[in-house]
Amino acid sequence: KQSLDWSFPGELNEDLAWRWHHFIEEDIPRLQKLGWQIDIDPSFNLRFDEAEEWHAELEEQQNQWFSLTLGVEIDGKRINLLPILVDILSRAGSSEQLRALLESQPHFLASVGHNHRLKIPSARIKPMLDTLVELYDQQPLDKDGALEFSRPQSVQISSLLNDPQLTWHGAEELQRLNNLLTNFKGIDSVSIPHGFNADLRDYQHEGLNWLQFLREFEFNGVLADDMGLGKTVQTLAHLLKEKLDGRMTLPCLIIAPTSLMGNWR
Repeated sequence: KQSLDWSFPGELNEDLAWRWHHFIEEDIPRLQKLGWQIDIDPSFNLRFDEAEEWHAELEEQQNQWFSLTLGVEIDGKRINLLPILVDILSRAGSSEQLRALLESQPHFLASVGHNHRLKIPSARIKPMLDTLVELYDQQPLDKDGALEFSRPQSVQISSLLNDPQLTWHGAEELQRLNNLLTNFKGIDSVSIPHGFNADLRDYQHEGLNWLQFLREFEFNGVLADDMGLGKTVQTLAHLLKEKLDGRMTLPCLIIAPTSLMGNWR
């Protein structure tokens, strides 16, 4: 009979955590196959977990801004991975170094509690890191560890919205927008609303199409024709279509130069 008291000195830093992981996952099974009896002391509480289900949650803020959290659930507790991913980005320094790091390191060990490590596959977080690179700035996360972005920036998280391994919560509106953008073939031509008491030139009809496109996709935009080319008549056509289609139920005010009042009367 042989015995071995195996321990690593020092604090449980990343390197030491990997050594423990290698010992538990590979060395212990190999020793057992050789006939060793392995006794684990009850006080030994180092854990290495792998998450099967990944979650993403979107919360809509004011003025068409969104707050995103990405995480996993372990023992019924939700763990936000965004601070961990941002730390990986910070350590990588550049996109080239990040790619090299992901290729050389198939997994990352993230601390999610005292003596508790989460084993994260590099291939699993690559699309998440790519998205963070697109949206990254010096302080990408708010005080709660969430990533804030505007509605136009939502196209940059399309790879996450289409990730079949990611369970989404509260993302219905952005998924609708993502589907519209994914299948976008160009701005549709809309019919001039019935009862509109004016004629639209071809470029004015294109302006009406543009305004309807902005409404459908819920984007902010500007109709920026030169002065005198008929922005008001395009706007009136847009408003009438909105009214006839039941979307505009309240009065709308157009502010125009005094010199145009006689024309519009």
